[in-house]
Amino acid sequence: MTASQMRIAETIDAFYGDAGTRDGVSRLYQHAVEELDAETIKALDGPYSTTVLEPISRVCVYFPDINECPKLLQDHCFQ
Repeated sequence: MTASQMRIAETIDAFYGDAGTRDGVSRLYQHAVEELDAETIKALDGPYSTTVLEPISRVCVYFPDINECPKLLQDHCFQ
């Protein structure tokens, strides 16, 4: 969400150009979005790692065993 907000802020700033620098609204919006982005990353980094990255890494540990199962099954059935 914040990446799209950054693009919107940059587009607004580019659209208003020199007119936007007089009142500073586009710059203030861009600054607010940058702060929101930084705060969001800080706030969500830990929970994201705990709820998404760590479980995925645990599941990836099983892939070699899962890939070995058809080979074992094939060896067992043809003996």
